[in-house]
Amino acid sequence: GLLLRGADSDVLSHKTAEEMCRRGPPTELVEFKNVGHAPALMDPAQIDVVRNWLLSPGRPRRVPRAAR
Repeated sequence: GLLLRGADSDVLSHKTAEEMCRRGPPTELVEFKNVGHAPALMDPAQIDVVRNWLLSPGRPRRVPRAAR
């Protein structure tokens, strides 16, 4: 999984995010500086993080239901 967190979040602490990654399925934690709770994913660097994760080797490929 991929967990995105704004480093300035007052909702999800860094400690809690790390604990979520430790307890759950394998999850990569990415924190964005100068961002509140939920990154808007409008910045190219933020979009690249998601794109690279989605396209990473070994990820299962699922065909969207509409394309079946």
